[in-house]
Amino acid sequence: MNTIQIVPFKEEYASKVLKLMRSSSGIDHHTDYTLWQAAHFDPELFFIALVDNRIAGYLFGRSTKESVLLWQIAVDTKDRGKGIGKKLVSALISSAKKNDFRSIITTITPDNIASKVTISAAAKSSGFSMNDVGITSSFGGSMKKETIYEIKLN
Repeated sequence: MNTIQIVPFKEEYASKVLKLMRSSSGIDHHTDYTLWQAAHFDPELFFIALVDNRIAGYLFGRSTKESVLLWQIAVDTKDRGKGIGKKLVSALISSAKKNDFRSIITTITPDNIASKVTISAAAKSSGFSMNDVGITSSFGGSMKKETIYEIKLN
């Protein structure tokens, strides 16, 4: 049936989110402690995509004083192309607006076209645009440089 639901993160999802994270290439593989921090300090910015009650994706953001950092998004390879990523980003945009954040910031590697298209499409469908505002450094010499994007919410 493929019913897609976007729901807030719950601790019971943690092990499956970590499994999905570790099976996804091209993203940082965080620890359970990172997920705990996101769930504990920014629960309104952590979403799970369920397809027929199975975890198909997740997104979590971290808050700053006035902005949200879209920290990570991942969709299971077998569920890509179904609009799940766009729904996750739209949920983040809605929550950020509701919680009076001024913008959403994210960084994307130049080769990650899917994330750029997905996040930009979600911004556009919510009435906003995603703008290139800079490039990260190669912090410490080992980090890939990424383009910094901003979605202004006001």
